[in-house]
Amino acid sequence: MVRAGNRIAVSGAGIGSNAQVHVDVTAKMAETSDPFSAVCKDRRVGEQSKVGTLHANAPLGSTDVLWRIEVRIGRAGGRKGSSPFTLTVWDVSAVREESAWKRGVPLHGMLCLDGIPEMERKRPASHQFSDRIRLEVNAEQSTYRLAAEQQAALSNSVLNSVALWVRACIACRVEHLVVVLVDGRAYTRASANAWLQSAMKVPPGSGIVLLGPEQEKALEQALQPVIMLNAGNRGKELERYEPLPEAGKTFLCSLTTSPSSQRTVDAFKRAACGAGMVRGELSKIRVRFRDGPTACGDDPNVIACRSDLELTEYNARDYRFVVPGTRPVTIGSGSLEVDLQHVVAHEMGHWIGLSHIESDQSLMASSMERSRCIDTQTVDRLLAQGDGAGEAKFPQAFTMKRRQGRQ
Repeated sequence: MVRAGNRIAVSGAGIGSNAQVHVDVTAKMAETSDPFSAVCKDRRVGEQSKVGTLHANAPLGSTDVLWRIEVRIGRAGGRKGSSPFTLTVWDVSAVREESAWKRGVPLHGMLCLDGIPEMERKRPASHQFSDRIRLEVNAEQSTYRLAAEQQAALSNSVLNSVALWVRACIACRVEHLVVVLVDGRAYTRASANAWLQSAMKVPPGSGIVLLGPEQEKALEQALQPVIMLNAGNRGKELERYEPLPEAGKTFLCSLTTSPSSQRTVDAFKRAACGAGMVRGELSKIRVRFRDGPTACGDDPNVIACRSDLELTEYNARDYRFVVPGTRPVTIGSGSLEVDLQHVVAHEMGHWIGLSHIESDQSLMASSMERSRCIDTQTVDRLLAQGDGAGEAKFPQAFTMKRRQGRQ
């Protein structure tokens, strides 16, 4: 038993060359009589697994979680293992306090696709989310005004959520959401930023900046998605978003590009400059924290409410939205804490066009008790949208059953 936050990492070492270590992980809110809920079942960890380190995300709204970790050890061929081993458990809920993008960031626990081959499947995507190259997010300060540190925590959660969904969209165009604006501040994917710094060193000819086909190919390759988890004891990071330098934006806007031969560079230019985009390449999200009823009504069980195609309202009266860490940031005055990152990622799934998915672990479950991660079923539902915008049912509530003693 381990008491920790709502995300942990588990690894094994010293197990032997042909040992098989299987882990079952369940969790429940600490100091309650609730039953344990399944999180990970029969997952392999250690040197001989494909994952190495297992990241587990509790299907709960609490930041105070009691974890139960059960381990079975054997050897290939059915023989029992006899070598000593060490099982290590980290509470990674607080990693975001130091850096949102450090290796081991708990966001790994929110992407739980089964099997690496699924990540590499080539499938065409034509749904509304796949063609977006620019996203503009506005946190409207309505009945609950955000302080500077709260605004920063929200911005970070938004960028984390965009990174998660970009990674989950295994068939989107490579320049997918290459630029994101949060309250007017522009960010770009780290790979695009690195390419931009290199491209800015190309000397102009006759006062005009011209990029050759090698730069187009370099940007396209840089933006290609990568496998998030690999063999060994560490997983690759999600691709972070970095501030788009003003000099970089000026450089992009001065480029002469060809939409036919420089498709990727031209898309990056249009997304950064905010001009020349065609229909379906730009999307907008509005975020509003409410100190009272939302469009979903006055029910205290409602954590957040999808009000329309752009607006999501967060119930800051009955909940406190938390970014864990040594110095936690909270938004709201309610008595019950929920993880801000989790709720933002769920609500962004609605903007993508997904309705609630009542599977065992989908992040898009209608209640936070069951909502856990972006799984294969969630991705398949995303890819199956076709040309439509998903099911537009408004208002749509993300809920939590409030327990006795936690009102």
